[in-house]
Amino acid sequence: MSASLNSWRNFKNQITMSNKNLQKRWAENKNTNNALINLLNGIQIGMVIQNTHSPFESINGKIDLRGITCVVTKISSCSAVNIDFSYSVFDRTWIEKSKFSDCLFSNVDFSDISDHGNVFQRCTFTECRFNAAAIGYEGSKYISCNFNKCRFDKTSFIRPEFTDIVFNQCRIRNVDFNASSFEDCVFKGQLHDVWFRGSFPSKTQVDNFGQPKVNLMRNVSFEELDFHNLTFSDNCNLSSVKIKEGINYFKFDKWSKRIESLRQHIGYAELLNDEMREIESFMNIFSVHAKNQDWYILNQDDIQRDYGKNATTLIFRYLNDFK
Repeated sequence: MSASLNSWRNFKNQITMSNKNLQKRWAENKNTNNALINLLNGIQIGMVIQNTHSPFESINGKIDLRGITCVVTKISSCSAVNIDFSYSVFDRTWIEKSKFSDCLFSNVDFSDISDHGNVFQRCTFTECRFNAAAIGYEGSKYISCNFNKCRFDKTSFIRPEFTDIVFNQCRIRNVDFNASSFEDCVFKGQLHDVWFRGSFPSKTQVDNFGQPKVNLMRNVSFEELDFHNLTFSDNCNLSSVKIKEGINYFKFDKWSKRIESLRQHIGYAELLNDEMREIESFMNIFSVHAKNQDWYILNQDDIQRDYGKNATTLIFRYLNDFK
């Protein structure tokens, strides 16, 4: 084993031990234990968290609540301003009608949380886990926040509102944003198999979850993003979305008309049977959402992988030629 690998493992172990110590310190003595009990009781019934609720000195100008393990099932109507919650555990917690401003969440476990009508403003989330979490019930708002290297595995989204947000190098795969709205947001890194919608696809969901904010995708940047297999539907407006410059990424307006124009051109073209089948397959699949989706973004590599090089060349030729 190399010396550098040993050094890295030692460093990682030290970090892990440090995190455990941050959690254990709440049980060190009667003072810290009572502080934790009072805090957990208070956040269930609308506490405004203040300096006096932490038994520890402030850290980098923030109230030090690092390492909390939230053993209560619900946080309700809580107010948290300028607090460091790093290395805390909130898994399986119902959080409702609370406001978090200028808070730091580093290496926090939000797995299986249920987020209802909360506001997060100017908060930073770094390497947090939102695995199997339910985000955005009752239109939770995320304003001027940063998500850095966070994980969203099996996360459910129900109409959260994201404004002035940076998603940097986050793991976002196989996610349906499901009536989430985005405005002045930046995506950096990668997206795989992600679905953006303009609204809920059915009245039943509106009746069940409330009327979402229309997702205009206003001033959303994909300029530093590599993406594969994105889906857009339900009148998701991509007119102001910026994509990375290059030969692989294409943004189309008049999407349904371009699909129909492709269909007409193919009808007159002399094609091999294999090419015809692949192009027909492409048209059948992408026509499903075209009737209520005027804009679309494609990665040409995805289309070539699924339909072959020759068919892809013809598909993009006719899509781009439409005026």
